[in-house]
Amino acid sequence: MKFSSEEETTYKKPPTYEELLEEYQKQDKKDPSSIYYERKLVRPKINFFKAICCCLISFILSSIVGIVIYYFIESIAVSILSGIFVLLIICIIFAKAILIWFVHLYQRFASKERRERCRFEPSCSEYMILSLQKYGVVKGLKKGINRMKRCKPPNGGYDPP
Repeated sequence: MKFSSEEETTYKKPPTYEELLEEYQKQDKKDPSSIYYERKLVRPKINFFKAICCCLISFILSSIVGIVIYYFIESIAVSILSGIFVLLIICIIFAKAILIWFVHLYQRFASKERRERCRFEPSCSEYMILSLQKYGVVKGLKKGINRMKRCKPPNGGYDPP
């Protein structure tokens, strides 16, 4: 292919570190991938009483199952294993709520500097909650972890689950 005399081919050199840093820092405050983006941090209230009650109820329920099985079978090993099995079943049933509670715990107690490092809108912790609610435990957790892996420059911006 021939170029006409009016067309010029220009080959630009790759940008230097200083030019990249300058471009990175001059982004506006409305872009979540900018370091100057002003994020509104939400600090959720954590209901420790409810969490402790749920744990106690789970342990009491698994203990009752263990005692009932010991009463019928008279084997301590089987009763302990059945109690542990019931506890695991309860954890599997309420896995989504447990994971969301841990994310709320992070949102409540993580430092402001740590939480403002996120390059996306909604933030990675909010994304994790939304993806768990929308997709369930397995797929939501996978999507949330993949999002956290991408949370670094040059990635960023608006990215809903």
